[in-house]
Amino acid sequence: MVELGHVLEKAMRDVLVARDRLNAASPEAPEYQSTLIDYLQAMVHHLAALAVAQARQYEDLSEEVAELRARVDALRPMVH
Repeated sequence: MVELGHVLEKAMRDVLVARDRLNAASPEAPEYQSTLIDYLQAMVHHLAALAVAQARQYEDLSEEVAELRARVDALRPMVH
């Protein structure tokens, strides 16, 4: 999860740099389209990394809930 945190952090920095470049570019400039594409690609990469992080977090929480349920069930007296 630590590695994924670093990926997310870098992806966010890339988005901010690309956004700043886009904001500084004139829409009439010839390089505006490529600057816009760079920004959109950075954003998509960040969102993909975020989706992976959320999925892993969900899996971790699901495992923890299953373990806690098993503990609670083990503590309940058996009723026949």
